[in-house]
Parts: sequence; C-alpha cells; structure tokens
Amino acid sequence: MNPPACRHPSLTARNSRYDGGNRRPSRSSRAAIRSSDAPGNPSHRSRRADSSAGGRVASSVRESAHSPLQSRRNGSQVNGVSCVIRPMLPPATDNGPRRPASDGARGPPPARPRQSGGMDVREIARALVLERHPDARAAFLGGSVLTDRRTARSDLDVVVLLGGPPAPYRESLRYRGWPVELFVHTEDTWHDFVTPEIAQRNSALLWMCADGALVLDADGTGARLAETAKRLATAGPPPVTETALEDARYALTDLLDDVAVCGDAGERLFVVTDIARRTAELALLTHGTWLGGGKWLARRLEPVAPALAARLDEAARAALTGAPESLVAVATEVLDAAGGPVWEGYRRSGPRRTA
Repeated sequence: MNPPACRHPSLTARNSRYDGGNRRPSRSSRAAIRSSDAPGNPSHRSRRADSSAGGRVASSVRESAHSPLQSRRNGSQVNGVSCVIRPMLPPATDNGPRRPASDGARGPPPARPRQSGGMDVREIARALVLERHPDARAAFLGGSVLTDRRTARSDLDVVVLLGGPPAPYRESLRYRGWPVELFVHTEDTWHDFVTPEIAQRNSALLWMCADGALVLDADGTGARLAETAKRLATAGPPPVTETALEDARYALTDLLDDVAVCGDAGERLFVVTDIARRTAELALLTHGTWLGGGKWLARRLEPVAPALAARLDEAARAALTGAPESLVAVATEVLDAAGGPVWEGYRRSGPRRTA
C-alpha cells in the first residue's frame, strides 16, 4: 500500500468528483468541518499540487552489482533526522504572468501583485467572476501569482462559490491573456471536496481559500468560508496512523534494495525518482505536516527539513549515473527517523467479500 497520494482536484483522479462520481462524506464529517466559524490563525501560503517539479535526465552507466544495502531489511532504528533543503527558484521576470507559490508553512513575504493593462490581478479575477457568474456569492484568487515566487508561466487560480448549479465544476481557460484555472463550487460541495482531501493530508482547494485573496463577497459567504479554511489549515492534517507510516517505510525500504542492484538506465530513472519522492513524503509524515505534490513537495519540506530537497537533488543526480550511495544515505536518515526499515514480517490483508 502506498503512502497517501498528493492530488489536486484538477487532476484526473479528481475529475470524476466533478461529475458526481464519488460519495459525499457523512453528515457528521461535514458537520465537524463546519462546527466552528471562529476566526482562525493566519496560515502559511499554499497552492495546488502541480505536476512534477522538474525532470531529471538519466545517464546510461554500468552499475555495481554489489548491494550496499545488505542489511537494509533488518536495519536498526535511529531517532531524529535533521535533513532538508530549500529549492533554488529562478527570479521572477517581467515577461507575462507569473506562477505563484504558497507554502504549507510560511512562504516568502507577499510581493506586489502583477499588473496587467493597468489592472491588479485581483481586479482581473473579480472581473472574470462577474462576467462568467454575475450571481456568484464569493470568489477567491489563490496561488503563487500573489507572491514573489510567481513566474512567467503563473496562472490565476480562482475559486468561485455559487448558490447552486452549474456548480460543482472546474475549467481551464484564458482571460485577458492570463491562463486561468476555475474551481466552481457551492458551499456544500466545497466541504464535500475538502473533507476527504484533509484526510489525505493534501487539499489545494482548502489552501486556495485559506491563503488566497477574497476578491468578491456578495453576502458574507466568502468571509465565513475564509475563516473556516484558515482554521482547518492551521489545525493541520489528522495524526499519521501507524499503518500509514509502516506502509511508507516498507515502500522506501523495498526501493532502496532495488536501487543498489539496478543496472538498467531506464529502470534506474524511475527507481531513483520514486526514492526521492517517497523520502520527502516520509519526512513530512514523520513531522505530521501537510503533504504536497510536484514543486509543492519541496515547499512543504522547507519549514521542517530545510536542507532535504537540496540533498535529495544532489544525491539523485549521482544515483542516475550509477552511484546510489549518497541517495541511499539520505533516504536512510529519513527512514531511521521514522522508525527504521520495514520488510520481513510486513503483512496487509486484502478486502473480503461479504455474503
């Protein structure tokens, strides 16, 4: 069983939910989320989980057949890992819209929003909402476009709250030269999406409202939802279960055995990248923080393991050339901090049919 996946509502696995494919959470789950609308503490900036933060090119080099992981499956436990990294991000340019970055912890200080044709991005988002949905109850603009991490490819992430149909749906479009991702919900469907995503420790929709700019609030719905989102984001994800942690440790243990004897360049590429991702996710699980995908995985690491991403980057590059020792060492630090390798004795039961 893999560790919790990091998904954004816009990805394929989520699209069925916009078509009514998934069951709604129980009333008690939704009631728990709405139980308090008291103002929450400001939380760190966040954004959607993007696709991969960057590719790595594998070199075809002969790899040693000797495994440096002979005792991997019965390794000892070591407490406390202080590894982590801060990813190097290119400076923002002045060529077109820029991509945001918010962070599950504290992101960089907000930068002055980009102007377009004399209009602030908040004004552009508001104009889009009023043009497409003049009866909208509220709207938020989220993402890196509001921060100094925006790039020339930044888009506008806009959450719209309606009183009913055609919500819920999502749409990608262009508006006044800007790429836009539109997430349209009612207040109920917003909770229906966010509740299971919190359980999965990653909710882009939650963060867009917790850290985003409220650009429209016709009846107080926006202010109420913003406070709820901030409260939930600040509270953090649910505690990590022993089962989930053991599953993550098992998966990483198995991959470390594979990389030690992997001689095929193509296979090595995917084993190495999987090790890097699972090592980062295990570090976040160990610290009990929110997960992230793509570039957001690196950003989530910053507050809890500030050097880990950089170390994984350097180690993964070496591993792709057939020298996995550094990658094994970094992953082992994180694995030991989580309780050590898991292999022999690991068992999971499958679902059983009921009569």
